[in-house]
Amino acid sequence: MTQHQLVREPARSAVLISIRSSFVEAIFSGEKTVELRRHAPKVAMGTPMVVYSSGRDMAIRGYAVIGQILASDPDSLWELVGQETGLSRAEYDAYFAGAERAYAIPLESISEGKQQVSLADMRAEHGLEPPQSWRYLGMESFERIRKAVSAA
Repeated sequence: MTQHQLVREPARSAVLISIRSSFVEAIFSGEKTVELRRHAPKVAMGTPMVVYSSGRDMAIRGYAVIGQILASDPDSLWELVGQETGLSRAEYDAYFAGAERAYAIPLESISEGKQQVSLADMRAEHGLEPPQSWRYLGMESFERIRKAVSAA
């Protein structure tokens, strides 16, 4: 019997995702390691993700790597990842009210930037508009943003 090994191919694209400021804080503090969505991007495990803080910051704050996205009915998904969401069960239920499907995007290799990329700089220097939920990015754009938030 042969053993199978999971091989990650190099990412061909990245994702820019908008997240409320309070949840961004929870991600960078380690309290939240799973991002929840009613719809999820179609990406492979290992895809880089840029974190845009959509509330008071209105800036790119850092990046992470997407783990294996989980899809299930909301009750089953809560049983799998509820403790990693940074939400109470009541908040979770309110978010997924009426949804038949729920998605959990595990966040790995979370890195808060040394500096933020403001909304004005996103537009002027990177030609990007923040998405309402998420949007795909080319790897070249991801690398420019990663370098911008990592610069001291």
